[in-house]
Amino acid sequence: MATAKIIVTAQLEENKAWYEGGEAWVPKFGPKIEFQLPSDDILYMSKEDVAKICEEVCKDQSNEYERFNYVSHDVELIPTIKVNVEYNYATSTVESIGEEISL
Repeated sequence: MATAKIIVTAQLEENKAWYEGGEAWVPKFGPKIEFQLPSDDILYMSKEDVAKICEEVCKDQSNEYERFNYVSHDVELIPTIKVNVEYNYATSTVESIGEEISL
């Protein structure tokens, strides 16, 4: 079964008062959270349904020390193609897997 990669952008907040038993949430950076779902399911879900799942995933990663708030998500149905390239500044060319591409 094929899977779709879901990439969630979240806002991380740290609780600076947890040691006192209180709450003082301070925003930090925005990490990415990745998970997979069957691609057949994703194809028939609305964007709102996928967002609800992403919110639940963020909530499941949270605790009293840090929490992840859902911001947005992307769905990758086709695997990413990764290639190694080398750019030559002098000639403005890119070399990739033995092929030369002129810019």
